[in-house]
Amino acid sequence: MSLWEIAIPVIWACGLLGAGFMISLRFEGKYFPEYFFPLAGILGLIVFALGLSGALYKSIFIVITVILAAFFIWMILNTYQELIRYVKTKPFYLLIAIIPLLWYILAALSYPVSNDALYFHLGLPKIYAAAGKVFYIPANLFSASPRTSEMITTAFYALGLERGAQVFIVLVAAILVFSVWKRARELGGSGTIAILILFTIPILMGQVTGSKNDYLLWGLSFFACLKLLQYDQEQKYRYLFLAGIGAGMAAGTKAIGLALFGPLALLILYNVALGKYRLSRFFYFTLLFLLFASPWYIYSWIVTGNPVYPFYDNFFHSPYSSSLFNSFNKELAIKTIDHNLINLLISPLRLIFDPKVFDGRLGYGIILFPALLIFIKRVPQIIKIALGLSVIFYLIWFFGFPFARFILPVAPLLAIAGSYFISSAMMKGKLLKYTAIVSLGISVILPLPSVIRDTLPRVASVVKVTPKYEFLESYKTLDPYQTQSGKTIEGLSYIKCWEYINNHTPSDSRIGILASFWTRSDGYYLDREFLYLNPSEQNLYDFTAVQYSDDVRTALTKLGISYVVLDSVVLEQFSDKSPWANIYGFWQFASGVNALRQSCERLSELVYSDNRYRVYRID
Repeated sequence: MSLWEIAIPVIWACGLLGAGFMISLRFEGKYFPEYFFPLAGILGLIVFALGLSGALYKSIFIVITVILAAFFIWMILNTYQELIRYVKTKPFYLLIAIIPLLWYILAALSYPVSNDALYFHLGLPKIYAAAGKVFYIPANLFSASPRTSEMITTAFYALGLERGAQVFIVLVAAILVFSVWKRARELGGSGTIAILILFTIPILMGQVTGSKNDYLLWGLSFFACLKLLQYDQEQKYRYLFLAGIGAGMAAGTKAIGLALFGPLALLILYNVALGKYRLSRFFYFTLLFLLFASPWYIYSWIVTGNPVYPFYDNFFHSPYSSSLFNSFNKELAIKTIDHNLINLLISPLRLIFDPKVFDGRLGYGIILFPALLIFIKRVPQIIKIALGLSVIFYLIWFFGFPFARFILPVAPLLAIAGSYFISSAMMKGKLLKYTAIVSLGISVILPLPSVIRDTLPRVASVVKVTPKYEFLESYKTLDPYQTQSGKTIEGLSYIKCWEYINNHTPSDSRIGILASFWTRSDGYYLDREFLYLNPSEQNLYDFTAVQYSDDVRTALTKLGISYVVLDSVVLEQFSDKSPWANIYGFWQFASGVNALRQSCERLSELVYSDNRYRVYRID
């Protein structure tokens, strides 16, 4: 492992932070870290433009590194005295901040193992960097989706820094926490308590080393909300413009970011109705939102025929999908809660106590403490507005995409509001003070065992300098279908198969990997070009049309596939005994899967086999 895996992401993160400090000093006369996020968004758009033009050159990213290093140096020269003062006055707080950061960085320096990262968050950047350009991959559902964060990590792959990409995401998460801490006091809360409330969220704490794009999304969402709150207080146009830019970039990072437009726009229209704002303010905000969000959706519309692909395809009808795909996958997808008034009213409790309903656990801190503000008589106006934005977003979330992780764009606002309640409660008497401290402490401790369980093997592999394949073969993860049981399974069951393919096939081979909606053997560690053969997610190889084994060879040859990997788990999912057998369209897909299996067994050479995978050479 090279030291550059740490140095370059630190230079990029601190360089963007320094540039943000320079801008905030110009706009607000102080150093505020939240400006990091729109600058990161702009950098992602720059890399996207370079990728579309086929110019993902290492030399360009070296130049960007030098520029960011200059901003980093400027930040050090202008803030070191403040940092030294903080170290002297509050060394304990600094130590508490550094320990988890170093732990997460160590975990990030291990080889990537998260399924979502291998498929999308790091998988796509690796492919783009190798090709030197950005392009649509029909067999990867999200290769046309908004991906500002993935564009930045593409730059690290172009620089040859696989693990550096993971370290950068850890630093993005750290800057998000720093931003909440810095701003909480100005909004009427407590910085320390606000970040402790954030630490109570298992999803937020558990995904730091998963290279998720969520941290940039949450940072941009916080930036947009913060600037609109500042505009409401100071009536300065620049804050309104920055709010529109931040909201647009949030939508360009992940599709759920589109939902942020709702509460922000409604707040503006509410003030227009009161006569506080002119209607033109709404149009300015909307124009900037569309300007910075639209590049990703226009691109998706051009390459897939659907601006929000793969969502809402029953309306847009992309040629890469079909009504059969949509109906079949809908039956297999995690079922969302019924959208009715009773479920809406009890949903906060179910978020805490019934995580299966929302596919994730938020913990009680982020829900309970803001809700208890109803018992506080005098709540600052800015906290009320922050809560109002959160409530409107919550309604959009519940009736649109009620999965736990999608509520987190407003988590910083809720954390700050909750910190105001705890601060107020602690001043009401010893009983309330100690009750608040104990309650917060318990909620912080609860996620720690799972965080340690998931990151310890990765940290250990870095400290012990465990060889790549030894670590990947031994890595265990929770069974995704029995997470509450604590049962672990092989995290990368396919790694020995991939190692064989890398060592025993021609370098120009193209590998077809049989996959399904529930089961995918990620091709990240294949040193060969690959294509996911998923019956209900791609039609390059049309399982509903290729129903006879004699036609399979022609279809595979047309796609340039020279080896096929058959996963016995997927074969079982499309067998006569499958639990999916009653789903409409199943037998069309199953016939195609059976034809592929028979063709491989009859007409192709078996070159590798283990207890799960078989690899066939297509002659």
